[in-house]
Amino acid sequence: MGYSDLGSFGAEINSQKFFDNTDLYLLSASIHATLSDKLLNGTGGEVIIPDNDISVNPNTVLRFTHTDGTEYVEMNETKKLLLALEEIGLKDFGAISINPTNLFGDTVDLDILFASAAMQATVSDTLLSGAGDDNSAYGTGKLIVPNIFREAITVNSNSAQQIEETELKDLINALKAVEVQDFSGSISASIITGLTEAKLITIMDSGSMHVTINHMIWSNSNINTKIPDYEEGLALSDLLYNMSNIIISTEIIDFIQAVQRVSSSADITNVTFDYTVVAGLDSTDRDIVLDSMIVRNILTPELENLGSTFPFSLNPYVFNNSDYMNSNPNYFLTEDGINQVFAHYGL
Repeated sequence: MGYSDLGSFGAEINSQKFFDNTDLYLLSASIHATLSDKLLNGTGGEVIIPDNDISVNPNTVLRFTHTDGTEYVEMNETKKLLLALEEIGLKDFGAISINPTNLFGDTVDLDILFASAAMQATVSDTLLSGAGDDNSAYGTGKLIVPNIFREAITVNSNSAQQIEETELKDLINALKAVEVQDFSGSISASIITGLTEAKLITIMDSGSMHVTINHMIWSNSNINTKIPDYEEGLALSDLLYNMSNIIISTEIIDFIQAVQRVSSSADITNVTFDYTVVAGLDSTDRDIVLDSMIVRNILTPELENLGSTFPFSLNPYVFNNSDYMNSNPNYFLTEDGINQVFAHYGL
């Protein structure tokens, strides 16, 4: 550790010294005990060390007390935790802070980070502190982490929760794509609306982000009565995350891209759709807008009633079953069906 005078330790060993040659240092039970004390009691509660590693075996003990009363962090977990802290540049135990700046680094390896059960619990605690769950109302604005992704753990014999590892990695990547500035739990609908297709695909890998955006869309009173229901069996699922009324991910992506084409100022929580706006788009943008089942369901009654208004009443379009999804006129118009209506009326 670089000490040449055994009287030069001062009040304590600088925490950064523990990272240099951990395997050697932990051969000493005294150093192991000193490091454990720093991890358990010297981080201001910022590092969460569970009692057990439930991902391996609920009986895998991570913290234990020796008969002399000294509390230790299990050796392998100690090494994994130090590697994880080093991975995100946190080598000062007195200045631990989990934030986007250190988690979103381009070189951060999430496999190394979450090989540590303590780091999984620590990052989870930060994200869950401001997050909603299955009971969150539409329009809450919070990040929603469904109960299905929450795992029960104990920390110093107290009940706690962490996010399942795969979902935690997907969620970190999603939050990075959204470029959140802090982990307060709030997600901006306008930022979500402005994301590229590639970033939308990335964030929809996270079930938590999927549900969060789902609740944003449902909060839009302009369109939420036009989200195709289960009878149509297309835009909604009642099987995802043990929750009801979840818009499937491909439809969410299609809908967001539709919003981008019809408005430069609205977002998914307040956008409206009108057939005249869609008809006025060029063919490329119109095709993108009409990929959305929600949009087509909104436009269908407008177009069905178009033939009753002048001057269109002079030559109304005659709808066929084939113009509708699944050839069922009780459903909404297909993209081809809408384009045929537009062509008929010269729109």
